[in-house]
Amino acid sequence: MNALTIAEWNIRHDPYGLEEEVRKIMQDKKISLMFLTETDSLEVRDNFNIPLYTSYYPLKDDEASEDNVRLICLARDDTDIRFKIRPDLMSPRFPSIWIECRTVGGKKYLVGGYYREWTRNGNDSIESQKDRLGHLIDQIERACDE
Repeated sequence: MNALTIAEWNIRHDPYGLEEEVRKIMQDKKISLMFLTETDSLEVRDNFNIPLYTSYYPLKDDEASEDNVRLICLARDDTDIRFKIRPDLMSPRFPSIWIECRTVGGKKYLVGGYYREWTRNGNDSIESQKDRLGHLIDQIERACDE
């Protein structure tokens, strides 16, 4: 069985400029899941693809004025571990991605990645930040219940 290796990289607004480097790191280090944070892109949803990896995105917030994708998750396709996005643990009001990882032996792991936003849709109030963190806490509690 392959090991479940997880990485996170704050790519600072440059998913396409670092695409080749991301691919090389994932292959060389045999990374199963990589979260790319601070993607901050209006064009990246459903457009960021690396061969042999599946790209997952946060839920789209239809109430937001723009579809600014804050993070992406890449899951390696050529592994004994099966990956499945868990939208039931996610919220369109908070940028997170939850992935269920199942081993050949049937073990299940839930892995969550998130991006901490200080401002969302122009609102940077403390109340708004508390509300968003409440969504993350709810997601973690639901994941722990499993």
